Amino acid sequence: MCRNRINEIGKKFGRLTIIEDEEDGISPSGTHYRIVKFKCECGNIGFARLSDIKKGHTTSCGCYKNEFFTKHGFDKKTSKYKRIYNIYLYIKKRCYNKNCKSYNNYGGRGIIMCKDWFDNFLSFSTWSLNNGYSDNLTIDRINNNGIYEPNNCRWVDMKTQANNKRNNVHITKDGITMNLIQWCHKLGLNYGTYKSRRRAGWNIDKSLFKPVKHHKQC
Repeated sequence: MCRNRINEIGKKFGRLTIIEDEEDGISPSGTHYRIVKFKCECGNIGFARLSDIKKGHTTSCGCYKNEFFTKHGFDKKTSKYKRIYNIYLYIKKRCYNKNCKSYNNYGGRGIIMCKDWFDNFLSFSTWSLNNGYSDNLTIDRINNNGIYEPNNCRWVDMKTQANNKRNNVHITKDGITMNLIQWCHKLGLNYGTYKSRRRAGWNIDKSLFKPVKHHKQC
């Protein structure tokens, strides 16, 4: 059983009011968690981890999401809102879920989502649609050490996002400094060719700047 239990019966979090204690669970890592029974504003009864409710990960029985899509006239199974919502959930996952494989590069470094977005998907989706969202773009943090919030995020293509990775290698030649992808683009060198050369044991300078031999056709 969980120790130092605090009585949350009757307290409201988001749309959920806790009405009953259920039982304790144990995660694969051995951590205890508390399951509670709740009543949603819409009348539905459900169960969830108390920690998820208190942290804002679970704010309704699911009715909020359904109401959002209905209100805006979109089919959540086919509309662009589904993609935005999935991106929104994944940002939360890598910032707050220690079991996520990307957690160490995000939540593990202190990267979080601003409170306005964390508490309200509508706020995030409205910002997205008003700031260049397109189905072929991904969300990118301008400052890789900054959090997910309106002033530090943008919708960009994969090339721009790759150029903004914090682990990019920057190379200076003839007074010009660029990362590997930018140099490959400038030199007309396929990035796959560069990686093949590196795997073959070539140094960075030779891999990047040695001209590619083109075989003459018979």
